[in-house]
Amino acid sequence: MLAISVRFVGGLLAAMMLVSACAPAAQPTPTQAVPTSAPTAAPKALPAASPTAAPKAAPPASPTAASKAQAAPPKAPTKVRLGTVGFLSDAGFFIAVEKGYFKDQGLDVEITQFDTAAAMVPSLATGQIDVGGGAPSASLFNAVARDIRVKIVADKGSMPLDESYQGLMIRQDLYDAGRFKDYADLKGMKIAIFITGVTGHVALDRALQKGGLTLNDVEVVVMPAGQQPAALASGAIDATVQVEPLITQLQEQKIAKLVKSINDFYPNQQQAVVFYSPNFIKDKPDAARSFIVAYLKGVRYYNDAFAKKNKQALDEVVDILVKHTTVKNKALYGKMGMAGLNPNGEVFVKSLEDDQEWYLSHGLQEARADINALVDQSFVKYAVQQLGPYK
Repeated sequence: MLAISVRFVGGLLAAMMLVSACAPAAQPTPTQAVPTSAPTAAPKALPAASPTAAPKAAPPASPTAASKAQAAPPKAPTKVRLGTVGFLSDAGFFIAVEKGYFKDQGLDVEITQFDTAAAMVPSLATGQIDVGGGAPSASLFNAVARDIRVKIVADKGSMPLDESYQGLMIRQDLYDAGRFKDYADLKGMKIAIFITGVTGHVALDRALQKGGLTLNDVEVVVMPAGQQPAALASGAIDATVQVEPLITQLQEQKIAKLVKSINDFYPNQQQAVVFYSPNFIKDKPDAARSFIVAYLKGVRYYNDAFAKKNKQALDEVVDILVKHTTVKNKALYGKMGMAGLNPNGEVFVKSLEDDQEWYLSHGLQEARADINALVDQSFVKYAVQQLGPYK
């Protein structure tokens, strides 16, 4: 039996948060507001000019009107209430806070920590928070079908061809024995997923299809992320659809081997999105547009760090993520597969449509949601007009 190092603890917590997206709703835990703007001091009235020599000096102008004009207070920043669960894919939010991008857009962003992304949906629907980030799922689509009018407005984590932070792992001893060569070898295995009715469930079925298999050809085991390392080490499960940082940590401990990245069997899957409250769009349309401008600036700095390998950006972004997420080990950021964050913000709508069809066909979704009504990409289009395409 393989031993599990205590180095797993931080990573397990992070992964447990990541996969709780569709767990039963929990009440949000307000955190201290993160100030993103502060009023500047009013400028002093300019001193009156010295009169020039003249037969009779003109009386000085009354300072009252000038003083009032000069001392007018600046426009107060618009408060925006943001819900997060502290995922690595929340990086765009955290960077925009720390780099002052929200402040530059005249926004005062207050972050509220939620236990799960599912808990955000009622708060978004009622306007208790303005913005949230989480995973599209069967439960979300069911809520939308019941006329919960949240909007998906931007990408917050996807699987483009060159990026992956999720994949299929096989127990190390099975891999060493040659038990897995390709997808067809999954037949008969006990494969763990975190929860049913989420993107990882769909992805597993896609992997099986690549080997000519179905879910009936394997034993699907629903198991929280925190229990999976011990289950792999003891032989209780054979494989898992896993996420970072556990992928890296399981491989370093030689407990499991990453055999396929998710973009090999489900490229361009939309893993997480940015949600807007209908009240935010209706009552603060300017702030709603400005928020995505600042958010995309944060996402672009993230891409400068992890895609372009800009050292200054990388050092700064790692510090920000260490501060705001549960992945505190800086060394992991040089080893992990990082979330793909679209620098132009577009959502892979086809992925949402495909996943909905899968949930419906497998009895996990009760009614069809109008995906075209759910997704509003006008905000990212506006932001790209302001910022230009990312290069």
